[in-house]
Amino acid sequence: MLSIESCGTHFEGIYDIYKNADYNLVKAICEYIDNIILKCNNIDVNIQKDSDGKIDKILISDDNLKGFESILKSERENPFNFTHKRIGHQDDNETSQFGIGMKAASIAIAKVLTVYTKTNNKYYRVVLDFEEMCKREDSILSFQPNIYESSFAEYNKFHKYSSGSSIYLSNIRSNMFSSNLEEDLKTLKNELNEIYNNIIKQNNCNIFVNNEKLKVLYSFFDHDNCKPFNRTAYLFTVLEKSTNKELYFYKYNQTFKIFNRNTEKFNNYTYNEFEKKIGDKSYEYLDSFSNKKKYSAIINTTFTKFHPKFNCENDKREKDDMPRNILKLYRDGRKYGDWDLKKRSNGSNNYTASEIHIKSKKLARDLGLTFNKAISNIHNNIICSVIDCLKTEICKGFTADSNRKEYVKLYDI
Repeated sequence: MLSIESCGTHFEGIYDIYKNADYNLVKAICEYIDNIILKCNNIDVNIQKDSDGKIDKILISDDNLKGFESILKSERENPFNFTHKRIGHQDDNETSQFGIGMKAASIAIAKVLTVYTKTNNKYYRVVLDFEEMCKREDSILSFQPNIYESSFAEYNKFHKYSSGSSIYLSNIRSNMFSSNLEEDLKTLKNELNEIYNNIIKQNNCNIFVNNEKLKVLYSFFDHDNCKPFNRTAYLFTVLEKSTNKELYFYKYNQTFKIFNRNTEKFNNYTYNEFEKKIGDKSYEYLDSFSNKKKYSAIINTTFTKFHPKFNCENDKREKDDMPRNILKLYRDGRKYGDWDLKKRSNGSNNYTASEIHIKSKKLARDLGLTFNKAISNIHNNIICSVIDCLKTEICKGFTADSNRKEYVKLYDI
């Protein structure tokens, strides 16, 4: 065996990578919200300009009772370590997933990250001056955050709540904003509203952007003109231990089918056969929502042609709101974006709205979720083929082509 010297990484290399990572303002802000949204009641995002009209600072505050409770832990357990790992990153009940998001987003959006936090009845200030860290000679010390004990007075100066943390970003990178801050803020509010709407609605959590509270939005699925067309299918993923292969079944009302890997289509199956098979210990559920909810994914779909936005005169139709047969991906209530294996151009399907809901972080990665919460366009595994096929099955009969008999049935309904 050959023996060679291998030098360690310096922070400067990491800095260059994340400084040029695929972040925009919305993606960056989401990294901070993802870390905390299931652990607090209030989150404030405040973006401020200086006297010259340039973005001066961004302050993100929460009221989590525990604050950054691992702030004094060493190495990978510390949340400010760039190889931070903790049990929560594998926990499907937490939104945070990869352990790098907050730091990567901070580098992409600013030159200095300062955190004010209260934990265990003590106050701390954490400073990561990224450009100063790049100048340190020692590669190990180049990653070291500066952590100081603080005071209530300093904490209270930057933080509006009696508990929690404030993330203070300064020396903001100009490429994160356009020349029109008001438009940037409008976009930020609208996208955060859509991304976190289900969590806001279900968890009674408040998100504020420059003191404006995000409102609960109602989807096509909630409207009386769409409800008659609402459909829900449940996907079950089962490991066959003897072959070490996954089997995929879906249930929609009284329909039950199994996925055929050879034809990449679903074949008829009976629920009794399924229950008998699963009762055997040589089979195991995978990627389930919980011990009671054994399914690994839920697909909801509906037909929106008769929604007031579209069922009106041409000059009043809101084309930008057309669902366009795109499958929206949600994990644990948080929207990640549009997922589609195939680009479909059939205009008669423009009024089909679909969502896929999952719980498993592993399944999210298999469906293409990347470290900065984007969805990769590379879908070349079996589960992606299953999801695409299931979407086609569950949306059958939804067409806006008035010359087809399927449309006449929809119209009659």
